[in-house]
Amino acid sequence: RLRARLRWRMALMGVRFRRNVAMAEEEGVRLCTVRIDEPRTDGFGPNRHTSYRICSTIATNEAANETRTHSFESRKRFSEFPALREALRVFLPGIELPALPDKSVPNRLAPEIVELRRGSLELFLQHLLDHPLLATADELAAFLGWPEERLAQLRAPLFSRAKSCYQTPASRQRLAMAR
Repeated sequence: RLRARLRWRMALMGVRFRRNVAMAEEEGVRLCTVRIDEPRTDGFGPNRHTSYRICSTIATNEAANETRTHSFESRKRFSEFPALREALRVFLPGIELPALPDKSVPNRLAPEIVELRRGSLELFLQHLLDHPLLATADELAAFLGWPEERLAQLRAPLFSRAKSCYQTPASRQRLAMAR
């Protein structure tokens, strides 16, 4: 019974999440943005791999009417993305995560394949950052290279967004579920 209740809550949050993302895209306002660029191929022979520079930006409210943005960079290989996805699946087992591009692709180091992967990985990370609960995960913060000593300050707007998303006015289904 509790599992069914949890699944129903997650489904309701998914509907609200998609609505909130659509509104954020229309308004052009996001708390976090991510950009992946500068693909670099390293190694020699069968050990060749591509790494990508990840630039993430977080908007925080420093004062009453002042918004400040913080930018962070990290470099990750493609093989680190499935590990992040698995860690997030364990963190929130009921949430549907976006798919990643295939790992084994013929001619994976060709510029057009690298560019397609780059775009897919950027959409993957932006989807995670747009989600009210996934954006608060420690695993995602570590992956994006957010400093631990400032993590509470940086994630404060993310936690308030998650709280407000969950405390939206109750629908008939939620009222029926609470009975």
